[in-house]
Amino acid sequence: MPQVSQTPRQYLESVSPDLLFSKERSVLLVSEISKKLGLTDQHVLNLIEEGKLIALNVGGGSRNFWRVPMEAYEKYLVDNLSLA
Repeated sequence: MPQVSQTPRQYLESVSPDLLFSKERSVLLVSEISKKLGLTDQHVLNLIEEGKLIALNVGGGSRNFWRVPMEAYEKYLVDNLSLA
């Protein structure tokens, strides 16, 4: 678990930098997250629907197009994955 003075990103950089994306990114696609974590797109969508991974729906009409803020992705990793 991160020390009090560490941000989630700093903690992840120290324990599992391969799970991180470039610092210049602000939002991620479902497909990018699924590939990085070795999950299916549907599994990531389920995490979003269950409220375990915060995402923004940028779709219109009957279509959902989810974008996951970088901070939400990093928080999900810290809160849910066993990295140590």
